[in-house]
Amino acid sequence: MTAVLEDVHFQRSLDPAGMIDRINEVPQQIRDAWEIVNGFELPVEFAPPDQFDEILVLGMGGSAIGADLAAGLVSPMAGVPVWTHRGYGLPAWVDQDTLVIASSYSGGTEETLSGWAEAQARGAHCLALTTGG
Repeated sequence: MTAVLEDVHFQRSLDPAGMIDRINEVPQQIRDAWEIVNGFELPVEFAPPDQFDEILVLGMGGSAIGADLAAGLVSPMAGVPVWTHRGYGLPAWVDQDTLVIASSYSGGTEETLSGWAEAQARGAHCLALTTGG
């Protein structure tokens, strides 16, 4: 059985999309992201987190997974609850005392844009993280 597990061609036949490689790359991606975040500064109009009652991150798919990871890392230090929202619209509690962060790789995710529009309509503080769109 060991010979089969060590057979690279056999492994590739079971994983044509290369997910094993993607999983193996996650630790380096986290290190790279940490370096980027350490050099990131919020725009002047964003005050420290204690200005907000809650922080809500909007996202779908991988963007939401990243939000879950970030929420887990920063929640203990943030001093306010950090939530992730997947889907259309917003939770009822979002208001002008909420920081809403929209995370979308493409910048065009329908559900995230729906929440973004509603957050702006409610007067929430809004920040977008995207590569395009």
